[in-house]
Amino acid sequence: MINLLPTQTKIQLKAAHINSRLVQYLGFLGIGGVFLLIAVMVSYAIVNSNKSPDGSQVTTSSYNTARQQLDAINSNINTAKTILDQQISYSDLITTLAGAMPSGTILDRVVVAGNQPSATISFTVKGRTAESLAALQNNMIKLSILSNYSQSTPSGSGGSTGYPVTVTATANVNRGVSL
Repeated sequence: MINLLPTQTKIQLKAAHINSRLVQYLGFLGIGGVFLLIAVMVSYAIVNSNKSPDGSQVTTSSYNTARQQLDAINSNINTAKTILDQQISYSDLITTLAGAMPSGTILDRVVVAGNQPSATISFTVKGRTAESLAALQNNMIKLSILSNYSQSTPSGSGGSTGYPVTVTATANVNRGVSL
């Protein structure tokens, strides 16, 4: 039936259809604009509700609570760091002692007594000659990790054929010294 309509009427129907579509699109656009305007107004109201009358930002109690918890955690971390900085692992201690040993000596026995800031270490060293054990005393005194180093007089036990001379030494371990 549409084909039987005159050409002018067909053009008018087409224009009416396009106009109704434009009105629908403008309606959707208007609703979207109103929604966007409401969203901006609500967010502005929320932001302004956290301000005092003079315009400065008001801190909330949750922020203060979180800040106090953060300060407590930082304090605990600093305390733990202080404690860990004063610790010396036994492997580092033994490695440092072994590095200071002159050739011709062996570390026989090591005993660490105490867990105070300055623990006492005693160790037995065997050597091939008394001269090598005298060099041991010079090397140990130079170590920053040890203080109050004392060494017994070398004695020949004869028990070991490769390392017949024995000496016993004691020193205090300085905690917190970098190796």
